[in-house]
Amino acid sequence: MARAALCGMKPDPVPLETLMAAAGAGQPDAMTELAKRLMVGKAAPFAPKDGLDLLSRAQAHGEAEAPRIAANLAAAGAWRPQSWTDAFDLLALAAERGSALAQGQLKLLASEAGDGVDWRTLAARIDVAGWLAPPPRVPICEAPRMRIAKNFVAPAVCDWMMAQARDKLQPAKMQDAYGADPHVSVERTNSDFIIDIVEGDVVLTLVRARISAFIALPTVAFQPPQVLHYLPGQELKPHFDFLQRSVSAEAAEEAGNQIMTVLVYLNDDYEGGETHFPRANIRHKGAKGDVMAFANVDPSGKPDTMTLHAGLPPTRGEKWLLSQWVRDRPIATG
Repeated sequence: MARAALCGMKPDPVPLETLMAAAGAGQPDAMTELAKRLMVGKAAPFAPKDGLDLLSRAQAHGEAEAPRIAANLAAAGAWRPQSWTDAFDLLALAAERGSALAQGQLKLLASEAGDGVDWRTLAARIDVAGWLAPPPRVPICEAPRMRIAKNFVAPAVCDWMMAQARDKLQPAKMQDAYGADPHVSVERTNSDFIIDIVEGDVVLTLVRARISAFIALPTVAFQPPQVLHYLPGQELKPHFDFLQRSVSAEAAEEAGNQIMTVLVYLNDDYEGGETHFPRANIRHKGAKGDVMAFANVDPSGKPDTMTLHAGLPPTRGEKWLLSQWVRDRPIATG
């Protein structure tokens, strides 16, 4: 089966039955694609253990993308113990087998731009300790509680995250209640890319680990991150990031609340587009690579209505952000 079909280059995904037959016949690329679907329950049942088994089998058959995906699972500690060493070793294996995405990550993380490199050498150069030591928080407001840092990630990392999201953007949706389905709304006209564990990569997982160190909250409470994109005139009108009401008590208990929002500014070559807090009279626009975090609850844990905020429309150029919501409890993974 052609890799172009298996990797989602067609508008419609390969039928599950066709993919299962190809994987059962021992086609490694089909095993990898089916594993990706099973691990997130997308166009397939949610069966992560079966997905992991298929991924292992594909890797044993010499497939290139299987170890690249496994690298991110190791980095994130998803369905296996977390290990940066294992993640980088798997990334190097994928790079050796020809995965362009693995090669790009290693070059970026090791600050190596040239060709003809040894992938294992690059993997050994990655400075995890540096990633886990973010710049100090700088307070800019106490009502709501807002903190920023300059040069939180390198411009090349910003470029990488924008490039990975550009062809995967969808109309952004709103969710204003526990257990409610997200929906397209006239209140939000921008687009986004919500990144699940198989769409993500080690670069993003390191960024999330850096965010965790910056806000002193664990990544197990992180929701799937989003890359946000605004064209001129697109906006997100004033809203709260904490969830205000509940569809059911059970849904509220399971979901908890969104206690913090973190925004990494991926570019700054646009006009307008500030993050606006009207009740605090603050308009903030970070430089490329900067970060802003704000608590959606007050020190007592109650929703903070001073956090009312909007994503103002750019008047010229495109605006890109990485958005990370944090809940008050671990996120269920099934």
